[in-house]
Amino acid sequence: MEIVESRIELIVKRIQKVYFIIVCSLTIAVFFNGIEAASEVMIKADYKETLQGLLSLIMNSLIYFGLRFRNQWVIPLILINASFLLIMSLLSFIQPAGNVLMLASKIVIAAVVLFCAYQIYFFQKREVKNYFGTKGVAIF
Repeated sequence: MEIVESRIELIVKRIQKVYFIIVCSLTIAVFFNGIEAASEVMIKADYKETLQGLLSLIMNSLIYFGLRFRNQWVIPLILINASFLLIMSLLSFIQPAGNVLMLASKIVIAAVVLFCAYQIYFFQKREVKNYFGTKGVAIF
């Protein structure tokens, strides 16, 4: 089934909006985590969380701007990121829920799994690769 360019553009814009929301949320989280780090002595685990949040912010920002400017390198980056996140989310999803909060978080994890699976499906299509100007076989 071939996808027309207007449909590809619409889907890419929607995915771009999701990444914009992710980038804004991560920016706020990293900012407040940095304020907390500056205001008190942190333990090593807090530094690890701050660094992990900062790296996630950088990765998602790269994906957002790659989608926005239709760069060729964004498709392999999305596929790698979505594959990694899909595996991590599935591993988190299969763990038993100990309380109601963990059970509610599984709804968010299920949404992340669906979003990652859709990205892997969508960005592997030949028409989408042509839309971004990707030639040949990339990593996926």
